[in-house]
Amino acid sequence: MSFAGGSPWAMARDIGAGFVLVTDRTLARMSRHEIDKLSFELERCLRDLRSAPSADLETIEIQRRNRKMGKLMSAQRILRAHLMKRKGP
Repeated sequence: MSFAGGSPWAMARDIGAGFVLVTDRTLARMSRHEIDKLSFELERCLRDLRSAPSADLETIEIQRRNRKMGKLMSAQRILRAHLMKRKGP
């Protein structure tokens, strides 16, 4: 396994926190199965963030939450693009 942090959940959490950057190079050494696990965990982190009520949060906390969601969504986009390249024509 080549997950930063030791597990797919920890890697997804670190991506959201900004500690791990997702690039093609990061994903190149992962198998399809590992990428699928990471994709599942990214979706789970996003679901957890979206399910938290935001009406009672302060502006700074809302900005932090939105930045974290942006990082997770961009990681998902990069992951999908990497899988499309891997499939090839």
